[in-house]
Amino acid sequence: MVMNYQMLNFLKDSLDIEATKQAFEPILRKNIGQKIDPKTMLFSTFNSVYRYYDLNQEFLFEIIISMRKPLPNGA
Repeated sequence: MVMNYQMLNFLKDSLDIEATKQAFEPILRKNIGQKIDPKTMLFSTFNSVYRYYDLNQEFLFEIIISMRKPLPNGA
């Protein structure tokens, strides 16, 4: 699943991209973990890709979060 977000209040040159990415990633991981139970996933892996762009639609950064379905007992 790929989601694109545009940060309407920021330009690439005025944003500390690495600090922003580091601030967003734990929040996104927590949110995904609360919304998706790996045991109920249809496929064995699930990838969420979050892409962020600035006001002028210039690429800022990307965060990829992967989840893996647990193996059945005894496997």
